[in-house]
Amino acid sequence: MFLLFLSNNAALSRAKTIVEKVSIRNGNGIRKWNKSNQVSVLASLKSCILWTTLGLAGGAFLKYNIYKRNSNREVLKILIFNELSFNCPSRHVKNQGSDHCSKYCCRRHIQQIIQQIDGAVYAIDIAIYTFTISELLTAFSRALSRGVVIRVITDLEMINSSGSKILTLFNSGAEVRTPASTAMMHHKFLVIDEDSRVKQLLQCRGKPTKLQASFGIMFYGSANWTAQGFNGNWENGVITSDKLLLSRFQTEFDRMWESFVQFSPPKPKRFSNQCT
Repeated sequence: MFLLFLSNNAALSRAKTIVEKVSIRNGNGIRKWNKSNQVSVLASLKSCILWTTLGLAGGAFLKYNIYKRNSNREVLKILIFNELSFNCPSRHVKNQGSDHCSKYCCRRHIQQIIQQIDGAVYAIDIAIYTFTISELLTAFSRALSRGVVIRVITDLEMINSSGSKILTLFNSGAEVRTPASTAMMHHKFLVIDEDSRVKQLLQCRGKPTKLQASFGIMFYGSANWTAQGFNGNWENGVITSDKLLLSRFQTEFDRMWESFVQFSPPKPKRFSNQCT
């Protein structure tokens, strides 16, 4: 605010100098440009600068309030998948509406997860055993197009399983790592814009970056991200902004990321028509 005040005074001083110079240069040619004209012009400039200052200050104050509100709000959603989860999607397909959608509806649950992905600003870290849901892939692709950094930890054997979207996500720009051992990587969670991860990315960029308001949130649960997991099994999921949970899951993800190996897709075999 103090800097705005100084810049406004400098602008007024500059404007006054210009007005005086115009009066001197034109001499008798603009006799109507008298002291009252100068006062009127300067008053208009002051009013303009005042409203500009108020607009800038108001915008900054509004952004700050939104940031504080987002950082202080808490989210906790419990998603239950069971034999009733299929009834709603079958009705949606028949275009019968979803005004009275079941609380177990898997389509509604998936949309709630997608809503969190679409809110990502800086980073999404995914640890998933297997992943085949196309709607989630589309949401991750949108995030990549916005410049969100996506890291994926998965089980090596499941990358090429039927319907897996991991390879597609990898080819779209996500980084993928897998365990170096034969032990099963069986986690099912994603972390979005956790504080320490956002700070790490900002420091890594090494140059001043306009800070965007972000909100840390995560999804975890028992289900694999498959049609069977979300629309056939008895499963559970939780969407939460709890900072302790985010921190613990982010710490474990980072630890695994450092110890796991970079995924490299197998090179296609080259066939030769020469006899060997």
